[in-house]
Amino acid sequence: MAHAHGEIVAEGPWTGNDWFDAASGVGIENGVPVGSTEEANRRITSPQPVDGDVPDYLSKANVQLVQSFLDEEDWEWFFPFRDDFYTLDGFLKAVGKFPAFCGATNRAYSDPETCKREVATVFAHFVQESSYNSAWEESANGIHRWRQGLYYINELGCHPGSAGEGSSACDYH
Repeated sequence: MAHAHGEIVAEGPWTGNDWFDAASGVGIENGVPVGSTEEANRRITSPQPVDGDVPDYLSKANVQLVQSFLDEEDWEWFFPFRDDFYTLDGFLKAVGKFPAFCGATNRAYSDPETCKREVATVFAHFVQESSYNSAWEESANGIHRWRQGLYYINELGCHPGSAGEGSSACDYH
């Protein structure tokens, strides 16, 4: 699989177009986001992934923290309808790719509490975007909708012949 790597070059459309918002402490200098405080820098860098593959992801502190409360049995329980595409190992690789995920303490919460909140938030997003969403499974079998995530791989409406076919939202290449 080919990877595209973008890099800010010295001369570009951003040259001479620096910008700074004093209220948020965030700006752009020569095309690069900058922050004036530790908090602003954290907002800029926290969503950034590690470049390239992370073969040593299991040794990462944030992955080990997730593993301290989430194992294969939990994964199976949370996502009983999940497609085989979605694995705990794949999730842990993704966690290792983003060091700030479960890697920073927010306010009064300890690292494990913060990490559990972050994982719960991601799981809620999984359910929102990929849920089987069966009221029948919930009422007949007691499998709540919040446990029906990771069922779909593709965006609904992105199959051949659908209204979404050919739209940029359905372009996964």
